Amino acid sequence: MPATITVSDLRKSYGDVAAVDGVTFEVSQGEFFGILGPNGAGKTTTLEIIEGLRKPDAGEVRVLGLPAWPRNGSLLPRIGVQLQASCFFERLTARADQDVRLAVWRRGQASRRDARDGWPDRPGQSADREAPAVRPSGCRSLARLCALYKNSSAPKINLVTVGQVQLLTQARKADPGLAKVLTISHARTERAALSGVRKGNDDAAVLQRGDHIVVRYPISDQTKAGLVNSVLGSIVQAANQAASGKVPLFTLSSSQVEDKSLKSIQYFTPGLLGWALASGATFGAAITLVSWRQDKLLRRLRLAPISTGSIVLARIWIAVAIGLIQLAVFLAIATLPYFGLKLTAFWWMTIPLVVCGILAFMSIGLLVGAIAKTQQAATSIANLIILPMAFLGGAFIPLDFAPDWVRRASYVMPLRYLVTGMQDVMARGEGPAAALPAIGILLGFTLIVSLIAVRMFRWDDI
Repeated sequence: MPATITVSDLRKSYGDVAAVDGVTFEVSQGEFFGILGPNGAGKTTTLEIIEGLRKPDAGEVRVLGLPAWPRNGSLLPRIGVQLQASCFFERLTARADQDVRLAVWRRGQASRRDARDGWPDRPGQSADREAPAVRPSGCRSLARLCALYKNSSAPKINLVTVGQVQLLTQARKADPGLAKVLTISHARTERAALSGVRKGNDDAAVLQRGDHIVVRYPISDQTKAGLVNSVLGSIVQAANQAASGKVPLFTLSSSQVEDKSLKSIQYFTPGLLGWALASGATFGAAITLVSWRQDKLLRRLRLAPISTGSIVLARIWIAVAIGLIQLAVFLAIATLPYFGLKLTAFWWMTIPLVVCGILAFMSIGLLVGAIAKTQQAATSIANLIILPMAFLGGAFIPLDFAPDWVRRASYVMPLRYLVTGMQDVMARGEGPAAALPAIGILLGFTLIVSLIAVRMFRWDDI
């Protein structure tokens, strides 16, 4: 995943005081990154240099691949910043403040008119009222909202609503740019909406009960859950501050759709287990085939009064047995009270998924073993195939914020289907049918790769 912010050996001094002394770090796309430290540690100076507000004495800062200093006109429209003391014109309404911001960002008269029409009028107040709508206590929330919804490269959030959610309708009218951040669909019932969130089809379900906004999100993707809460919280706060100093109009409550007693291991388990099985099956099949060929064992077996199919099936049974033992040991340890893994009602569907996953990665190992002439070559080729799957297959890093080409590449990787299938039945509590697509894809992958491996198979080194 590309770095959004790169800071290299950053230095800044004020006279004899070194405020920032050799700071280096990276922030990946979609990552929540915090800087902690006591007063005077250089936190604010570091952020101001990243934002392009202050010139560094030494080092390099790049944001979205572009230098942050000197002031970069092509970078500014792509970032959103909330300063420590950010505020707006005290005598302007929230509507007028938004007009100013849209004008500054050159959104055009049509965009400003659409945004202006979106703000709801309070009873007894005209559309052009002069009463201040943004109190000092509300400046921070409005700043956060405007920073989030600029023309940036922020990922979209998929929301599903149940019934009419007037707040979201008003917010989208108030800022047409919000459509670049939020995609909103509708469900007939709350049960259907929550089911879609659990399955990962939507990022959150939103309901409005009077002036109370209810948000249900999946804790299985903690990055997206944090983004959902931040965005919707900003919308609620901005709407409340737009009420001209009146009692807050909306309240927001959010909670995860899963059982709150579930621990993080519930969502890490499929990735860890899938990676272990993939590595074992691939390297085991590849190295075994090459070593048997080097030791002339394949030639001996070919001359033995036993069919080739029997030899292959025996090797498959051994690999499957080892994989199932791995599964049993892994689950036995993970379900200990210290780790706290809770098995869902249909966790047993993991067994056929594991078997199909082993077959898929064994076929990769057989293909590698058919090509490689030495164990070192087999290990290198297998690493070249398997290691990228750790990052591109979604085993350890969510693909929500990955570039489009990464997400497209992940669809040809069997690890993706092994991990997502196990997530459905182990973490999301889905029924057996949820695992069937992954099983079918893994078996199809096995068939195709095995046929290629058979065509390239060699009994001898020559």
